This record gives sequence, C-alpha cells and structure tokens, in this order.
Amino acid sequence: MDKVAVFVDAGMLAILTKYAFPNTDETPRKIKWDVFPKKLAQECNAELFRTYLYTCPPYHSSYPTIDEKERKASYDRFAHALRQLKQFQLREGRLRKYYDVKGNPDFIQKGVDVLLAIDMLKMALKSAIQKAILVSSDSDFVPVVRALRDEGIFVNLYYYKPDDNKLACYSQDLFEECDDRTEFRLDHFE
Repeated sequence: MDKVAVFVDAGMLAILTKYAFPNTDETPRKIKWDVFPKKLAQECNAELFRTYLYTCPPYHSSYPTIDEKERKASYDRFAHALRQLKQFQLREGRLRKYYDVKGNPDFIQKGVDVLLAIDMLKMALKSAIQKAILVSSDSDFVPVVRALRDEGIFVNLYYYKPDDNKLACYSQDLFEECDDRTEFRLDHFE
C-alpha cells in the first residue's frame, strides 16, 4: 500500500472550522488530530506515514499582557498534546507584529509556507512517500506541487470552495496543479 504524508496549513483549517464547518452553537469545531489525518489517508487508499501541521505560536511581546500570557499558555498545552501523537510533526513558524498605515496592529506568519514546501520536497526526494495530501488554499504551493509530481509523487488537494466566495479558502491555480482534489465535507471533521 502506498504511503502518504498529510501536510496541513493550520491557518486555512482554522478558517474552515470556524466559518464553514462550525459546531451547532457556532463555536469553532475542534479537530481530532489522532483521527483526522487517518481519515484523509484512508480516503486516498494509502497508509499514513506522517502528518505535518504548520502553524505559529501566538504573539508574545517582550512585556506580555495578561491576554498574551493566556493565549501562549493555551497554545503550549495544545502543542504539548500534539507532540505526544505518533506519526505527527508540529512545525512552527513565527508571528510578526506590524502596524498598518493607520497605526493599527496586525500580525503576519513568517516561515510557515517555506517549512511546508521543504518538508514536502524532503519526503519526495527521500522516497519516503508515494502520495501527498495537501490541506491548503495558497497558490504559493504550485511550484512545490509541480516538483513533487516531477518526482512521481501523487498529490491530492483537500480544499473548500464556498458558494459565496466569502472565505479565502480556494486557489484555482493550486486546484488545477494537483493530481486529484477532494472537497471538504462536514463528515471530515466529525
């Protein structure tokens, strides 16, 4: 049976679980990380080799506020639980704070996409996998998908295309580049 690695953009998944597939009380749906990637692998008729989750710890200033401390503590518990899972890698970028032209703070992830692309290529070049599942909507991944396909790796994109186009969770370029595509359904998250 083919081996598959699941590469998950946590930012995209957070949007989906909050806005596209929330709980009945409108709270964000929780992902069962010991089940979710296995379900995706099974749908692709492959054995799960490893899951990679790409995210950033919350912003933590030099003199953290109470809110920053609480968010960091919550994230640390989440990260610790994930690190206990077998066949699972938590890959972390960093969150950079900046200010827009009006002086309002905003945040941007740094390094996350590069980590994902590097991991995908490493798995392909080591021949550790025959298939890759990509959970992302970022067209920046088109070149790495092409490279994987050139190495003989079958790439399946898991995506979500809303009817109203209000959620930024779909890239036509990425959709067209992948070998196969599976649209997320509610049962993927149950």
